[in-house]
Amino acid sequence: MKIQYKHEEVLQYWVGLLDADGSIQCNHWRKKELQYRIVIKMRREYTAMLETIRLHVGGIVRFCGKNDVILVEDHQRKIWKLLQIFDRYPPLTTRVQCQIAFLKECRSRNDVEWMLQNRQNRYYNRDAIRNMIVARDIQSLDYFPIWCSGFIEGEGCFLITSDRRVLEKNTIQSFSIAQKNDKFLIESIKKYFGGTNRIRCLKNEIFVWKVYKRDVLKNIIAHHSKYGLLGKKNLQLKSFVNVFIKKDLMLNKSL
Repeated sequence: MKIQYKHEEVLQYWVGLLDADGSIQCNHWRKKELQYRIVIKMRREYTAMLETIRLHVGGIVRFCGKNDVILVEDHQRKIWKLLQIFDRYPPLTTRVQCQIAFLKECRSRNDVEWMLQNRQNRYYNRDAIRNMIVARDIQSLDYFPIWCSGFIEGEGCFLITSDRRVLEKNTIQSFSIAQKNDKFLIESIKKYFGGTNRIRCLKNEIFVWKVYKRDVLKNIIAHHSKYGLLGKKNLQLKSFVNVFIKKDLMLNKSL
């Protein structure tokens, strides 16, 4: 299910991954000048995927700590070019959109003291940004399918649970995806895949959609056969699909 994406499609995937595991940061150098960077941080197993994305968006891939790897762009001129990608394929989380707005304001003011005084308030406009995103009818966006795969790479989980004491046909499969604050986004993903069950709200405003229904799982599998995953989660998906097919065969034989 691993697919060779074209350049523009990799950019769409990158935006989805950034919404899941990235951040747009504003900092300073010795309180003399502002510095900006765009970062995606993941486990080291995703190094090959980040290297592939780097060929299209630029930046540097480097290890961070014992277990993590980052794709980072901190060249100031190149960052402004990456912001142009967001004009074509706007991020869909309020978190990243607030970070973009804050970066643009910092760039406009070019004032280190203002940045230091206001960076704790960079999410103050979250409700207005949420309304703006929702008004766009997310599911109808032409880049949503590939964005969704990138987002699932970071936030999705394909789970197989089984008991060796029971028959393989009783293996339970599920897909889940979560996001903090942005229930509307999880709702859009649920509708896109044809889900009808309830989205749960955990502590700290984390919204989770978990689905077991096989018709919906089929839709999710069909989506990824067209818009594949580029990282380690593709291996998780392959195992998930193999079990799904075997279970279908066993269920059909029992009819």
